[in-house]
Amino acid sequence: MRQSEWARLARRWLLPALPGAWGHRGSLVYRKPVGWVLSYVVAHSHTGSKKFHLIAGTQLLAQPSAGLVLDVSLYVQQATLPHLSSTELHTLRDLPTDTSQAETVMSECADAILTEAVPYLDEYGTLQGQANAHEALVGHNPLNSNAHQRLCYIRLLLGDIHGCLAAADVAQRTARDDGRDWALEIADRVDQIADLASHSLKGPSTYYVKTSTTHVPSYTFRLDDRRTAMFSPTCTDLPPSGRVRQHATVTQGDQELWSVSTRSCR
Repeated sequence: MRQSEWARLARRWLLPALPGAWGHRGSLVYRKPVGWVLSYVVAHSHTGSKKFHLIAGTQLLAQPSAGLVLDVSLYVQQATLPHLSSTELHTLRDLPTDTSQAETVMSECADAILTEAVPYLDEYGTLQGQANAHEALVGHNPLNSNAHQRLCYIRLLLGDIHGCLAAADVAQRTARDDGRDWALEIADRVDQIADLASHSLKGPSTYYVKTSTTHVPSYTFRLDDRRTAMFSPTCTDLPPSGRVRQHATVTQGDQELWSVSTRSCR
């Protein structure tokens, strides 16, 4: 199924039936505005197939990622609900070929989203919902360094510095024990964020939250009299490219000491 086909159908039939503000990009429809958590429904189809199924998901945008992460997702109209992980038990639909079919199929999709996806997004589309989901994920698989990494960031954004550092310690240990390149990148990234977070334990004056003039949520750490660090996504909505950028940087005066940046959510 071509993304352009789904986008046309979603724009005409689906978005007007959904509550609140939604946007669309390719096969993705997402809740607006987008903050730290992306809440979406995506139409998934195998290459060349005219059948599709719906996946509702939430994604923490503080974690660098090249695309959608389905760890906290739901196949709409599955046999067993609710759950956190994806399975293959889902309802396949035929892509409509004419207007009469389109109205029927997209109406069914809207009903399914309203009945199942929206409550799921309500539950997990907040930072606290992400915390609950990732606690369950690491409880199920204690070696999931990706989930420990995200839990570190979630605890940080919730203001739980001790919880952030505890999750960072587990993420670093599991990632370094894994030893693969991508895992070592997690360990290094979490180590940097944990180092910044640890400075906030020196006292309330060393840690504060700010919102930039473009209304981008960000955490800023004052490391000392000269150095500051900021950890944030750089936009609250999907740009025309359909991606979201995350950025963490440490500066001393006008000099950037180190920076981590990525693009995600294609």
